[in-house]
Amino acid sequence: MQLRSRYGLSGIAISVAMVLLSGCASDEGNYTGSGNWVEQGSPAVPNIPQPQEPGPPTGSEPDSDEESASDNVRATDLDQPVTLTALPDGTALVGERVSGTVTQVFPAKEMKQKKLYTLSGIDGSDGGGLVSMAASPKYLENGLVYAYITTKTEGRIVSLNGKGVTKDIVTGLPKAPAALTFGPDGSLLIAIGGSGSQYSGKILAVDHWGDPAPAATEGIVMSQGVSNPLGLCTNGVGVYVVNGGSPNGGQLSGNAVYEVAGPSKDQGGMNAMSPIISYSEESAGAAGCAATEVQITTAGTDSESVAKSVLSQDGTVNGSPVLQYTGEFGRLRAIALDPVGGGYWVSTYNTDGIGDPAKDDDKVLYLPEQGGAGSGDVS
Repeated sequence: MQLRSRYGLSGIAISVAMVLLSGCASDEGNYTGSGNWVEQGSPAVPNIPQPQEPGPPTGSEPDSDEESASDNVRATDLDQPVTLTALPDGTALVGERVSGTVTQVFPAKEMKQKKLYTLSGIDGSDGGGLVSMAASPKYLENGLVYAYITTKTEGRIVSLNGKGVTKDIVTGLPKAPAALTFGPDGSLLIAIGGSGSQYSGKILAVDHWGDPAPAATEGIVMSQGVSNPLGLCTNGVGVYVVNGGSPNGGQLSGNAVYEVAGPSKDQGGMNAMSPIISYSEESAGAAGCAATEVQITTAGTDSESVAKSVLSQDGTVNGSPVLQYTGEFGRLRAIALDPVGGGYWVSTYNTDGIGDPAKDDDKVLYLPEQGGAGSGDVS
């Protein structure tokens, strides 16, 4: 299937943007990144042991459901792991919202989780703290991860090097729900919720130094129309944001996945977004998302499930969300696609004051791809 950008950007604009992003930092003003960044050839990906299909050895049965489920666990004893980002070597980084601790997890069960660093100066009150992370598309060269954090006074986008040293990219943002991803053209995209700020309810698009990306139409703003973004993901063609909705009579309303429309050449300015997947009843609580050419996968808090929806060739959604792993691990929050093994990194979210945590919660899971997306009407 031929991939195409839905931003409406010309090939020339994208090419120019990528040239700028891959140049030396000195070409972009005084910003030098939080680590050395020199364009290099693609280094070999480290040989990290890959996971086996979970389950008992051939010819035997698991002693219990708990034993079978433990085959998926790759990290334990985390506190509100709200964000995950996959790395190109098949590992992943998980961030704890309140403490700001970042831990590396490995796909092979025998490899133990590794605490890397704890961010200082963050404020974890009112849902803030370390809110979202996204690894740079040039991670093998620059070792940078980008994060949305909140302090006592504001929200910020920062870059993090391998030791957790931060460098401000964009400051003066609201203390609000937010989600990050890198778009098909290499721009850093940021969905911000809340109200009362010029950036509330907006999708921002910046380059690696915080300047407006080509997709931005008004300053660094690209699109609008999401009030409570919990996840942001791309499959290299479309960009999708999960709106967490809001409580309404004890249930979530407005919990949906939107395709980020981007700028419109015909109408000018920003496009508002319409949902392409809506969640309700047993599928409600969709939070983090991951996307491929053929499906959008979300992690669910209320549903305690992984939900999968099929994408057709024209980018529309076929069928109702199909739920998997329902109730096996409790509330699920963050999700990231492993680019090496093809499985999903998923965090539980049972220590948020709503869930019923086990003694070793919260966890990071490695879940292999399973088939079975639906074919009925979208809920």
